[in-house]
Amino acid sequence: MIDDTIDHDTREQAKEIIEGQEYLGRIREANKAIARVTGRTEKNFADWWIIAEGFLEIRHAASVMTGTDDIQNPNYKKQFSALVGRTKLTVVDAVTRSKLMDLAVHRRDVDLWWSTLTPEQRLKWSHPTTVWKNWKAANKPKKPFPDTKGKKTDEFEPSTMEEVDAALGFAPLDTVRIGADAGRNVAAILKVTAALALDDDQRAALLADMGSGLAAAARGKP
Repeated sequence: MIDDTIDHDTREQAKEIIEGQEYLGRIREANKAIARVTGRTEKNFADWWIIAEGFLEIRHAASVMTGTDDIQNPNYKKQFSALVGRTKLTVVDAVTRSKLMDLAVHRRDVDLWWSTLTPEQRLKWSHPTTVWKNWKAANKPKKPFPDTKGKKTDEFEPSTMEEVDAALGFAPLDTVRIGADAGRNVAAILKVTAALALDDDQRAALLADMGSGLAAAARGKP
């Protein structure tokens, strides 16, 4: 079963791994977890972590046996398949196994995200493919706001009305014509505050600044 092309010491190391208590223990627990996820209606994603640990043990053993960690290497694939064939993990299809291994790479972050889910979500998302899909969606980077030059920027936090005007290329409020022009400015500001996801208090403060400026302009005061 162990690759005949590798040296004697490596062969002995591989034998020690697959006959060791740690390897056998993890495979035994993975077999039990497989029986649970395939044999009951109510699923528990914690069982999939146990299954993932079993696959990781097999990956390590196959890597030592073949002298490579390249999962596309023909010898590696042969040894990996042979080791999986000696377990109950054969029922896990290639797509599910792939997503499970992807999740294992990010396990700490996935566990943190999982702790924020409701009981209903945990019951609904109990399979590696759905967990991967929803975890990725929850961690999708937000689109940055474009600046006035068409470039991308991740942060835009105006603190005053003047900063909003300058960033968007508006004329200063004391030079804006009262009436139709002012109305267009108000509509534009409302669109900007919505785009920036300002809360109600922040939006009210900006509009109050704008109102004061327009009133002063109407009186001919700076």
